[in-house]
Amino acid sequence: MKIDIFKKIKKIPNETMKLKLLDKILNFAIPFNRGLGFQVKALTPKKVVVISPNKKARQNHIKGAHACALAVLGEYPAGLLLAQNFSPEKYRLILGELSMQYEKQGYGLLTSTSQNSKANPKKIKDEAWFDMTSKITNAKGELIATCHTKWQLKSWDLVEKQKN
Repeated sequence: MKIDIFKKIKKIPNETMKLKLLDKILNFAIPFNRGLGFQVKALTPKKVVVISPNKKARQNHIKGAHACALAVLGEYPAGLLLAQNFSPEKYRLILGELSMQYEKQGYGLLTSTSQNSKANPKKIKDEAWFDMTSKITNAKGELIATCHTKWQLKSWDLVEKQKN
């Protein structure tokens, strides 16, 4: 069963409660991210902001953010942005490409922000590809990394047909 959690949580009037519930649901639904402690801090159809506290599970050998943890932190808000704009009830969302540009070591609290691109199509017939960018900054606002992702959205009808 495919459920659009964004449609469900929109009904919650308290923004803080809505985001905490979303974090709990996503930690359950995406076990890989669970130990990283990501928290959604802003969620609109045009912008998603996710923070990453300094946790041991995120660290590399010099106590900075591991490159792979930064990659996950970069792709996470981009995926959330697409998922709330294109219902998971109708479309399968799959990451097709990911590339990172690392600028400096990430220490302490990190923030990843993804914003809607004007180039993204509004409607999808069967399948579409979306290029997204997320910027990861530290508490001082310094750029730590830029994450470029390319996502495939495909109608579940087509996915189901391909399984046979």
